[in-house]
Amino acid sequence: MKKNKTQKPDWDDGRVISNMNVPGMPWYKEEPKDGVPINKTNKINKKDKPYETNYPAVENITDIILGGLGAALLVGLILCAGIVLFVLLCVMFL
Repeated sequence: MKKNKTQKPDWDDGRVISNMNVPGMPWYKEEPKDGVPINKTNKINKKDKPYETNYPAVENITDIILGGLGAALLVGLILCAGIVLFVLLCVMFL
């Protein structure tokens, strides 16, 4: 016997506890504020403004690379200092 999918369970009274139509969810549908339905023609196309990109400037790229390199060197220096201290302590007490 097939179950009717439109029939709600007995405990469901149909009230909405929390509206899950929020930006970022895969099922998000933007609700029009002025009553005009949103369709593909109302949205801005990337081909209209090809000069706008999300790439960082060259100065920012070098800052990012140098920051990452500095962080990696700092972590490596701390690990090397720990190993040297461990070896010194092992030699002193053995």
